[in-house]
Amino acid sequence: MPKKILTEEELLTYLAEYLISSLDELTQCRTADGFINGEITAFVDCLEILNFWKGFSRYGIADIEKKYQIE
Repeated sequence: MPKKILTEEELLTYLAEYLISSLDELTQCRTADGFINGEITAFVDCLEILNFWKGFSRYGIADIEKKYQIE
């Protein structure tokens, strides 16, 4: 199956939605597992970078670290 080439906007949207979905799933069943906490921190870091994209505001996340309880 041929891969679809995404525009920059489509790619950023896909990445943001993937990270948000993954973070929502990971934080719902948060455990004391160091790997999961590291994964959450890494995904939050990625979202903080995406926060510089003007289209990120559509997700309504004002404080990413607070939403995902990163200390």
